[in-house]
Amino acid sequence: MVFQIVHETRSRLRLRAHFLCDPAFDETYLEDYLGAMEDVTAVRVNAMACSLSVHFTGGEPAKIRILQALESLPMEVLGEEIEPAQQTDMGDVYRGGAMVLLTFLLPHRLVPVLSWISCFPLVWGGISTLVKQGLKVEVLDATAVTLSLLRRDYLTANAINFLLTLGEYLQDSTERKSHRLLRQLLKPPVDKTWINLDGQEVEVEVKSLRVGDLIIGHTGELMPVDGTVVSGDALANQSAITGEYVPVHLQPGSQVLAGSVLEEGHITYQAERVGAETTMARIGKFITTAIQRPAPYQRESEALADQLVPLTFGLGTGVFALTRNVQKTAGVFCVDYSCALKLSAPIALRASMYRAATEGILVRDGRSWEKLSKVTTFVFDKTGTLTERSLQLSEIIPLDGASSEERILSLAATAEAPYNHPLSQALSQEAARRGVPLLPRSLAEYIVAHGVSSIIAGKKILVGSRHFLEDDEGINCLPADVPEQELYKSGNNILYIAEEGKLIGLLALNETVRPEAKDTIKNLKDLGARRIIMLTGDNRQAAQAIGQKLGIDEVKWEFLPEEKGGFINSLKKEGETVAFIGDGANDAPGLICADVGICLREGSSLARETASVLLQKDDLRPLPWAYSFSKQTISYTRENFYLATGLNSAILVLALLGRISPLVTSIFHNSITVGILMRSLSLSGEEKK
Repeated sequence: MVFQIVHETRSRLRLRAHFLCDPAFDETYLEDYLGAMEDVTAVRVNAMACSLSVHFTGGEPAKIRILQALESLPMEVLGEEIEPAQQTDMGDVYRGGAMVLLTFLLPHRLVPVLSWISCFPLVWGGISTLVKQGLKVEVLDATAVTLSLLRRDYLTANAINFLLTLGEYLQDSTERKSHRLLRQLLKPPVDKTWINLDGQEVEVEVKSLRVGDLIIGHTGELMPVDGTVVSGDALANQSAITGEYVPVHLQPGSQVLAGSVLEEGHITYQAERVGAETTMARIGKFITTAIQRPAPYQRESEALADQLVPLTFGLGTGVFALTRNVQKTAGVFCVDYSCALKLSAPIALRASMYRAATEGILVRDGRSWEKLSKVTTFVFDKTGTLTERSLQLSEIIPLDGASSEERILSLAATAEAPYNHPLSQALSQEAARRGVPLLPRSLAEYIVAHGVSSIIAGKKILVGSRHFLEDDEGINCLPADVPEQELYKSGNNILYIAEEGKLIGLLALNETVRPEAKDTIKNLKDLGARRIIMLTGDNRQAAQAIGQKLGIDEVKWEFLPEEKGGFINSLKKEGETVAFIGDGANDAPGLICADVGICLREGSSLARETASVLLQKDDLRPLPWAYSFSKQTISYTRENFYLATGLNSAILVLALLGRISPLVTSIFHNSITVGILMRSLSLSGEEKK
């Protein structure tokens, strides 16, 4: 990136660069990138004037660091996706079709001029391809049209031009990307926050935060940057980052992640990563880089067609060299194989994608559908994908020899009833399911991230963590040692309950595995998937317990969002074709890096935008069907290739022998193309298998 210094003082730089006027320029990214530097106090971009103002402290050394940072400015600063420069639109198709009709209707003296004008883009494209890429299908197309024009066979030339233009339009429509960059979805939905400045609470803009600032977090607020808690206690919902729905206890020394929300409590924490370096910004950068990275994808059908180009071109050239018969030569070049091959693949894909949509499976593009058929490894996020999005009471263990499960549940649910968090909701739902009544209570006190103290039927009831009962309240919890270990091995969260200073029981809560998850994994293996992997931010015991229950081959635990993307890329480097199934914003790096990203209906808006396949039901059962039908689609497409190749080869032989004219050749060739297309369209009505 080249910047020109327009004006400078000891504490301010004003620079100019042409890319600052580019519509694709991401102003916020540049401001965050520079604003995260230690000496920078303010950044202002004037896109209209293509200028940038940077205010700083630290004199000449700081100025040098700023200029060095600008010299190595990441390409992510161009935050808009650049669409392909040239695409065939429907207007080109209409003009090509109109020219075929005008060949019959216009005066003969006008037809040659208009035909050359109409076909010139295709001819020029063939010349350009020959120079830049060598002998490809485009060269053969251009040669066939040019020979027809030279022979004054304008009907054949215009008909070939029209069919090829239609094919290009269908191909562009299938390949055109269906989404833009996702950076705006990842920007924190807050512009201002509170900091502790010389003992006073002061509201400041988030973009002005610097490393070392003391940020104050209140209940209900979103944390704008990463840092470490210095004082206070709170429960934080980090599901947008880690995907786990159980709130995390924040206390002095705990790490705070940008994008997490304080559900209860109050903390002060020191900013450690701000601007473009926060967790949420790093996820955004990961997604942006993955989308912008060039990934040209050429259909197998086109590649196979290209392999036939030298044969056809050689045959045509040989015919001309031996016979000097332009008509025979044009006839050979009219059988270029490309029309049916170019058209049949995208239409077959579109027809099967339509069929998939009727089954509740939305596919963004044909490339994703093709990739799905080749998947060798399925990687699942755990929470919300293989499990339900809520906790469930799994076990009640009485420890005092007198209390029943129902009594323990009644006391715990009553104590937790006033509070709205996943643990209390699970207790209330289980009490309602069992018909266990809630009891009158006269006093309730909630201790953030620890537990509940309540007076029920005149007795003091404590419900919470072992730390709360044992360390804070002095209750003997040794009777829980053995059952506690077994519960943790099964991946449970544990609540301890005490009555009048004595431990009376344990309540185990865990995530409910989706009822269809185990069968889904088995069916995927039966259909040819070599590896099934589960990623989660959970601890090892909880992750392995669910993995064993579902029959998953590999389990990876304590994964951060950006690590998911790296893991997917490592699998691809091993030669695996990877499908990633996730539902949270934290799954976006995995979804975008995978060959196929798959999201359920209830997934976050970011996950749905990032995924290339959307399951319209909150159910995994359609996934094996989609995997199977995509394989069937590609098999159908290959059959179409061999059918088109065989029939066109027969026509080629007739053209070589001079038994049919270029016009008849073109008619036969076009008839074969239409037949192949109709066969491709039949996929839209295939029966489920």
